[in-house]
Amino acid sequence: MHKESQTSKFYWILNTGATNHVTFDKMLFVSLYKIKPICIKFPNNYHVTTTYAGTIKFIGNLIIFNVLYILDFAFNLIFVQCLIDNLDCQLIFSCKSC
Repeated sequence: MHKESQTSKFYWILNTGATNHVTFDKMLFVSLYKIKPICIKFPNNYHVTTTYAGTIKFIGNLIIFNVLYILDFAFNLIFVQCLIDNLDCQLIFSCKSC
């Protein structure tokens, strides 16, 4: 089980290798719903099953959908491909900005 730090819940990692948005913080959801169980395999071969997903709204108009809720996770991940598909946008990385 993870140990939540006070600051970790406020940070999101942009990830190009993930397959879903993920958070461990139930309080971030504006809606949360039951889903068919999904088994997630982590790089260390640890497996976890989740049965909840939902919607998270950030400041402004940024909303991400189908975010998996995994209590035993230690990070908040935004899956880049899903983000750009949902927002119909481009995400450009440079050495000084994103």
